Amino acid sequence: MRNVAMLLAVGLALALALVAGVSVRGMEAEEADLPGTTYEINRGSNGAIFVSNYSAGEIWHIAASGTYTVYEDVWGVRDAKPDAAGDIWFTDDTQSFGRVDVSSQTVSTWTLPEAQNLGGVAFDGEGHVWFSQWFGIDLYRFDPVSTQVCTYTLPMGSYSEYIVYDGAYLWVANWFQGRIYRVDGVNEQFVYWDIVGDGAWPLGLGVDAEGALWWADSGLDRLARLDPVTDVMTTYDPLEGTEPQMLTVRPEGVWYTEYTGGVGGTFGLLRPDQAAGVPTELSGTSPAPVPHECSTEGLGPGDVAAAVTRTGSLSWATEEYLPVVDENGWTVYQVPTGSAGDGPYGIADSGRFLWIGDRGREKLIRFATSAEYRIFMPVMLKP
Repeated sequence: MRNVAMLLAVGLALALALVAGVSVRGMEAEEADLPGTTYEINRGSNGAIFVSNYSAGEIWHIAASGTYTVYEDVWGVRDAKPDAAGDIWFTDDTQSFGRVDVSSQTVSTWTLPEAQNLGGVAFDGEGHVWFSQWFGIDLYRFDPVSTQVCTYTLPMGSYSEYIVYDGAYLWVANWFQGRIYRVDGVNEQFVYWDIVGDGAWPLGLGVDAEGALWWADSGLDRLARLDPVTDVMTTYDPLEGTEPQMLTVRPEGVWYTEYTGGVGGTFGLLRPDQAAGVPTELSGTSPAPVPHECSTEGLGPGDVAAAVTRTGSLSWATEEYLPVVDENGWTVYQVPTGSAGDGPYGIADSGRFLWIGDRGREKLIRFATSAEYRIFMPVMLKP
């Protein structure tokens, strides 16, 4: 069986689990080489994903079949994701953002002179594109038709690496203050909740079917859920790993990635209905007007260039992952140690597959989900 080292590493845990009567679920996955620094992975249409390959200056559009189109010379790309028309929007980690027009195969870029470190991208229902700053005070809303930019200033700044727009609200997780904001872009109002616990660092975000916000708290080493109706935050402490990074919410639970201090990292599944969570009532604020200014004058000169692309198909190798933890609502898988030791970071659900970017080994991992989620029981060999 492949991955012998991994089997040896978890053999004792498996034996103990079997003796204790705990379910142990192996997983058959596929891995492909993806050189560079994989940051965000975002869902596209028809089972596709978009990968922000930061250090290589590339955006990868990968179909469910594994065929890909790479958009090159997009340096510093952070959070590339498609809008409703299929065009790809991205930030560059500094003052610029851009759009890949897929039909014309052109790349347009604009500059926000007042910005510092543009990070997250989100789309509202009115056709606007929102941008956050991971080390800056303002949020930005861009109108692609009029090129109008609205600048929103939250109390003490936004400081959010990622944002998510769901329904009528923009969710902002402020790592500098340890605070969750919800911005109503239509009524120009906001509310916020202070996270209980010193050193909170909310990173990856997701919204579940009940409209509650989930985040991976890499500062307090936990996953968290906020119900905005009851003001209750429920936290879940992973049974393995240290710093949760990114997450995606699916019907069976919350899949997430973790950094474990240079030993390969982990990814796992939290089943909230089976796991022990700790509820805490937060003090939510009343809606207040959010200060903002809108103008078409503050945007730096735009630039349009032909897209530089290459195409191909990923070559997959099958790997078997055995869990290091599979109990009490948690199933956690260890990835092999890579040269950089960064481990898995970006994660996205494309419907058919769950995709994970392993930065340490420069690998893209995928495995079938739901009915196609291939489970096997490990065979205990006799001496």
